[in-house]
Amino acid sequence: MQFIRSFGRISATTAGTAVAVLALAGCGGSAGGGSAGEGPAEGDPITLTVATFNDFGYTQDLFDKYTEEHPNITVEPITAAGADDARTNLTTKLAAGGEGLADIEAIEVDWISELAQYPDLFT
Repeated sequence: MQFIRSFGRISATTAGTAVAVLALAGCGGSAGGGSAGEGPAEGDPITLTVATFNDFGYTQDLFDKYTEEHPNITVEPITAAGADDARTNLTTKLAAGGEGLADIEAIEVDWISELAQYPDLFT
């Protein structure tokens, strides 16, 4: 797996990767504090939603360790039954402007061409 920070700069390495995770822009609704559009103030409690599918290998122990290292952040996993369910959820919510998407969405690399029509919704 490879994590991508910028949807518009997908490398050849990423194209060969089976699954990528993209952080969606503007999905800070679960985070507290800060002014509109600014995000939370340092130290404010944050809930980070992470949407995956199938068996991604992300365990509760992994999330607990992250929370231990970042005490103001709680990770809320959202797991779809399969890739088709995750893809339908993702594309439906993207078409509606991104409302309701997780902060981090897992995707299959072969979805990238379809998702390219929403460059402003990825960061």
